Amino acid sequence: MLTGTAPFDGDDEDELFDNIKTADLDFASQEGLSPASISILKGFLKKDPKQRLGCQLNGVADIKDHTWFKNIDWVKLAKLEVPPPSKPKPCGKDASNFDPEFTTMKPNLTPTDARKIKQIDQGAFSGFSYVNPAFSKV
Repeated sequence: MLTGTAPFDGDDEDELFDNIKTADLDFASQEGLSPASISILKGFLKKDPKQRLGCQLNGVADIKDHTWFKNIDWVKLAKLEVPPPSKPKPCGKDASNFDPEFTTMKPNLTPTDARKIKQIDQGAFSGFSYVNPAFSKV
């Protein structure tokens, strides 16, 4: 969540799900996490949903009052008076806001199975500016 890694892991899906249900959170390997970061993650990841942060008597107030959010002015935020921490520069058709890892990839189109498309109710697309006549039942 805050580190780019999952809080639980496993060699396969079964082990992963078992770890989610039974393993304790371990933040020892997560260098640089503040005590407030660890506290909020532990609060959100409690095994018992009734014990999770935000799920008790005070609800969302418990989240807003958490140390992690100490610098948030919730009233200003609700009024949209808090500037965003980053704002992408307008770029038109330019891709400068995207990581080059993705913009340099060769497009790989997924082939379409015409039989599956013909099974889709094309009426769901009425009103669209373009409907493929090969699939239209009109």
